Parts: sequence; C-alpha cells; structure tokens
Amino acid sequence: MKTDVLALRTGQLGLRERLLLEAMMFPARLLVRLEGSLTLPASGMPVIVACNHNNALESLLVPVSLMHRMQGVRISFVIDWMYGKLPVVGKLMDAVDPVYTYTKRSTLGWLERMRPAGRPRSVLELCLDRLREGRSVGIFPEGRRNHDPWSLLRGKPGIGHLALSSGVPVLPVGIEYPAIEKKGRIPAVGRTVVRIGDLLSFGGASEEYLQTTSTVAGRRQMHRLAEHATHQVMLELSRLCGKRYPFASSTTTEMEELCHM
Repeated sequence: MKTDVLALRTGQLGLRERLLLEAMMFPARLLVRLEGSLTLPASGMPVIVACNHNNALESLLVPVSLMHRMQGVRISFVIDWMYGKLPVVGKLMDAVDPVYTYTKRSTLGWLERMRPAGRPRSVLELCLDRLREGRSVGIFPEGRRNHDPWSLLRGKPGIGHLALSSGVPVLPVGIEYPAIEKKGRIPAVGRTVVRIGDLLSFGGASEEYLQTTSTVAGRRQMHRLAEHATHQVMLELSRLCGKRYPFASSTTTEMEELCHM
C-alpha cells in the first residue's frame, strides 16, 4: 500500500488509509471505549500522544481509536521495528508512518535477519522531524510492555526531551482493563478503557531548555528538566489509567513552577 504524499505532509490520512482505518475500527469498536474529550490546540497543530503500555494488541487498537476520534489525523507512534516486517501487520503499520526503533533484537531468527544494519537516526530526531512538519507523534514512555496490573514503570526521559525541545504539548492517554479487578493480571485481549486527559504544556521549562548551553553543566540541567517533564506526564498517566506511579521526582520546586508558566 502506497502512502499518500500530500496526506503525509498535512498530517492527515489519505483515502486508502482512511478506508483501512474504518476496517480496523470494527474490532476497536468491540473492545475499546474512549472516555474524555479530545481537546486539541489550534487546527493543524501537532501533539505528542503519551500512553501507558500493557499488551501487544493495544499497540494497534488504541492508535486506531484515537486517529478515528481525531477525524483522520495521523499519529506516528514509536514502535519496535519487528511489527513493520510482519506480513499484513506491517502494511497496517505503514499506513500511520510509524517511527521504528531498532534497539530490540527479535527472538525469531528469520525476523532478526531483517533488522537493518548500521545505526539509523535517533528516535528523538525522527520524532522532531515529524513535529516540525506539523504532524503528531505517539509514545509509550514506559519504554516497553508493562504486565504489572497495579504499577507503572519509571518513565523514560525521552518524552521530556521531545516535549521541551519541540515546545509541542503532550496529550496523556491512560489505558485500563476492567478485567484486572477479577483476574489480577493484564489480559492479552479484553475490554479496554482509554481515558483522554488534558493537554500538558511546558512553556517556561521549554524556554529554559532551549536556552541552556551545551556545556556539561548545561546538559545536566537539560536532563533534569526533561526528567521533571516526564515525571509530570507519568503522574497524569497514573491518574488516567488507575495504576500507581511509585517514583519520586528528583527535580526542584523551581522547575515545577517553570513547567506551568
């Protein structure tokens, strides 16, 4: 399936992708319930969608549901490269122009042989490219599937660096499974509640981040700012998905005030 070049540039799905989206909404409608209003910034402005991550199936159904709610706005999610090499699934993934990450090895020999050699551009750079083009991206800041039904993993600071370096707001989306209460575990397939939160902006912290020098002390300050922004995102995800976030922020009250300016 070829991706519509104009649609890519405008951040909207093309006709073929819209038809595919409608087809994928059949299982999504059966399994996914969206809660919360999807309040976006000015028309055409991108967002960074941040979701907690529980199982493999939600990697497909949650983006599909969100793009359908956003009336065909393309969200390029960061996903493992293996999905793009699988029959059928790879075509579905190509439709949303994902950002592939190549750090994880496949346990399947035939699939591992398809992993690109060399060092591709960083995920941060690829996400920034899309945001600069006015396109939205999606990230699972836990970094991997988390099968713990009660607690989130510590958030990776990459989403903080991305939000602060781009100035683009973060849209937190919590994913919860009602079956957890009875089964005490994350189901592989089950009813899924997707709660959409309010946009998080980090104006003051973003300004300081961009003005920080590239000295050793400056890089440390940038990392602290990114860690704090990540912590704020994870706290909101915790509230939305019902899992606790058992990690304390190592940053200062001053940074917290900057994030809310």
